[in-house]
Amino acid sequence: MRKFLILLCLIPLFLLSCNRSGMGIFYSISEEQPLTDTDLDNALSVSGMVKAGTDYFMSAGTLFRRTADGGIWDDTVAMPVDMDVCVALALFEFDGNLYGLFADTAGNTTGLYVSAPGTINWTQVVSVSDKRLTALTATSTALYVTEMVDIATYVTRESQNGKDFITLALDRQYTSVTDAAIFLGETWLLSGANIYSGSVGVPASYIKLVGTPTTTFGYGGIFASNSSSWVVPVLFVSSAEGVVFATSDGATWISAAIVDTDENPVPLNDMAEIDIAGTPVILVGAKNGYYDIIFEGGALTSTFTPVMPGSEDSGLYSSSDSNYLKIDLRSSVVRFFFIDDDDAANATIFACTSGNGLWVNPISGDDPSSLVRKWDRQ
Repeated sequence: MRKFLILLCLIPLFLLSCNRSGMGIFYSISEEQPLTDTDLDNALSVSGMVKAGTDYFMSAGTLFRRTADGGIWDDTVAMPVDMDVCVALALFEFDGNLYGLFADTAGNTTGLYVSAPGTINWTQVVSVSDKRLTALTATSTALYVTEMVDIATYVTRESQNGKDFITLALDRQYTSVTDAAIFLGETWLLSGANIYSGSVGVPASYIKLVGTPTTTFGYGGIFASNSSSWVVPVLFVSSAEGVVFATSDGATWISAAIVDTDENPVPLNDMAEIDIAGTPVILVGAKNGYYDIIFEGGALTSTFTPVMPGSEDSGLYSSSDSNYLKIDLRSSVVRFFFIDDDDAANATIFACTSGNGLWVNPISGDDPSSLVRKWDRQ
């Protein structure tokens, strides 16, 4: 389960309308061009996406719902009373409930709410009800919510049951905890240019990691891969300086840099993984679309190379065919991905952008030379 969030300063981006053309998802395979348009506003900024049962839920200011087998996105999903914006969304494996961070239009009032995914009926989590909340993220074992005390002071709280929260003693925490991952039995948290590691339920155990990897302008995302292709799990961390770091032991890191055509570093965001015909592919969201890191043979070697999806360099195991090189997604800010891989042979990738809508890529087949993998806008 991935974690999704956004700071309250981005709230105005989410107050957008919904276009209902009712076209659904179609492709023009012969010309490798997507048909426009479908049922969502092309200018949506997506802040969260989860799957609960047979339904997808998406937060983009408004809260949306759609069945996983198709249909249109419903933008009439109930939100808490007096709350106008869904800032962040998470599905917690502990109880199977949806957790949402909501705010009023001005961002002055915030609240953490919980609802069963079947019939949406939001109830405020009272243990953090009087806080100025800025971010929500989750792993399979815990929820993390951040409060802004003042402009330079942030406090993050952890819950194992969605009700009771403990305060983490994160040294020099100057911004929200934006992402979390479980790796080598510990939870790793990202907060600006800091990485913390510790044990769930032991607030004093979280320590700030020093040394490699480091970043000046902040980390973009953290992702722990437990693919069966690896001999041991692998942890990936991306940065705003355009570097992806990887480790299999938490101490020794290797890295790869991503630059644009002018050799400038490309700011990177969150990551995800999809299996392409038995080969693990790491997707890295970026300021200019996204990149594939393809590990043929499933080996983490001393070097790895991010490639442009659909390009000649990406080969048979790219997450997209060449239509990616012709569509707006390539120039979008891809904030994060949501991957529905319940059916490994027919997985679906959603690319969640800032200001350029929601994109979908259904990948079907088990032969890399004949996979159907084409992006289209929802």
